[in-house]
Amino acid sequence: CIVADALQLPIRKNSFDIVTAIHLLGHVSVDGLRRISREIDRVLRPGGTLYAVVFSQQDFRCGTGTEVEPATYARGNSIITRYFSEPDVIAIFPGYTVRTVEHIEWTLRVRGREYPRSEITVLFSKPQ
Repeated sequence: CIVADALQLPIRKNSFDIVTAIHLLGHVSVDGLRRISREIDRVLRPGGTLYAVVFSQQDFRCGTGTEVEPATYARGNSIITRYFSEPDVIAIFPGYTVRTVEHIEWTLRVRGREYPRSEITVLFSKPQ
């Protein structure tokens, strides 16, 4: 097990056949997002698979807090969350092939109230 900063992974180039990025891409600035995407590209082997999960702009929390970048909000805990559209997610990895895109929606019930949650999952293939 390795615990590391996603902005600078202590891993050799082309080390993995599969990389998962679950709710990682939405918690950094635009600059951080570029850096993480370069690191993912660096450690993923040619022809490898990337599975990404992000919150969509249909999520009930989108728009709450202070907007610090487009579609990116800081709430009371100072953690930023970016909310994506499908084209936004795909644009993070130009040149990659999109194998599948899925919108997942469900209802979160808190203290008797229901809130719509929404994610986008994308399965990419890195070019050979």
